[in-house]
Amino acid sequence: MWERRRVTRRQIQFKHSSIMFLKTKIHEVMQSLPCGLSKLIFQIYRAVRSLGKCILYMIYLIPAALLRVFNFRVPSFCHVERIGHLLAEPDCYLKEERLGLIPKHRVIMLASEQQVANQAALGYWRQYFIVITSPMIVRLLRPFSWHPLTRFDVSKYAVAINTTALFPKIQALWDDRPPLLRTNPEDTYRGQKALEEIGVPSGTWFVCIHSREGGYSPSDEHLHSFRNSCFEDYLMAIKYIISLGGMCIMMGGPTMRPAPKMEGLIDYAHHPMRCDWLDLYISANCRFFLGNTSGAFYMSSVFGVPVACANMAPLSAVFPCGKKDIGIPKLYKEASSGRLLTFKEILDSPASNFRYSSEFNAAGLELVNNPPEEIRDLAIEQFERSASPNFAYDDEDETLQFRFRELFKPGHYMYGSASRVGRAFLKRYQHLLP
Repeated sequence: MWERRRVTRRQIQFKHSSIMFLKTKIHEVMQSLPCGLSKLIFQIYRAVRSLGKCILYMIYLIPAALLRVFNFRVPSFCHVERIGHLLAEPDCYLKEERLGLIPKHRVIMLASEQQVANQAALGYWRQYFIVITSPMIVRLLRPFSWHPLTRFDVSKYAVAINTTALFPKIQALWDDRPPLLRTNPEDTYRGQKALEEIGVPSGTWFVCIHSREGGYSPSDEHLHSFRNSCFEDYLMAIKYIISLGGMCIMMGGPTMRPAPKMEGLIDYAHHPMRCDWLDLYISANCRFFLGNTSGAFYMSSVFGVPVACANMAPLSAVFPCGKKDIGIPKLYKEASSGRLLTFKEILDSPASNFRYSSEFNAAGLELVNNPPEEIRDLAIEQFERSASPNFAYDDEDETLQFRFRELFKPGHYMYGSASRVGRAFLKRYQHLLP
């Protein structure tokens, strides 16, 4: 069963990489053409696409009207091949609905089994949505996801480019309410046994570790390489966790570099038992998830488990998710002089929202990864928060937090988030605050 699922994952990743590779090549060809010609081709493409949509609007008009009469909506969950989007967008939709911010609807979730990042996640979403996985039926129903009568735009939750995403506001309003997902009885039963089989003794607490690398989607790596970090920089934090009696489980996939051999560290990313349901079970039952900009941390967050994220970039995305979570950002450095930019300089400029490596390069900026001691301090803070119900910050911590948060304005990606920036990080770089 596990081997079959792993092959399926590789096929999904290969197909997604092929599509992204084709899109990248088309983009490169368009850039190589004379400006006037490329604009003309783009205008023709847009015109043909608009005409095609108008035709489909008319073809789908009657069935879309019937679906609307029966209160059905088909949200545009269009990035199901990415684990963060697969979990965050449905989670935000459901929470926004339960908070009374949007009307209640009967939802059809389109998630082709040839594309979805984690098959087991769909099993959890089936308790809330009608989930369609057949590739043929998904293609047939896809026009409903952008038809005016049945569509619901979910890009506002996390995709938001150069504007504020909606999911930090929703997670902040959700506050201390319980998570919508809990591990089901079947996964709990077999998950406890599986943990022992991969090397976690019964009753031992553990932390999930993930550091983003470029192997997951090499075709668009050049766009997102600024988000990567080095797993070795997490070793100091790992040793701290192990010294307290815990264990660490390296999450990810087989494209990642193997974890170093260390007592108490399990390289689950390359383990033969690695599979979709176990990914979720491990993430849902760890003490906390120590990650970075990869959406993998949402495998814990969606189950209400705290996360601590290092190397967050861009700066406007430093806050991971909800009230239980903390993050620390990469610093910005002028490539020409080596000078570190102040937080105000960054947040007062477009660089605060940069989403592509090329934007940083064009602006003459380099990102500085968090060194091992900063990631260790982040892990210490999240451990203390999770270990003590009476954990509290002192006045200096709150003052520094306030000074940093005051720099965030509407338009910044995570404006309004209830998460915090790591206390030790702010103390270390308070000279970069106003």
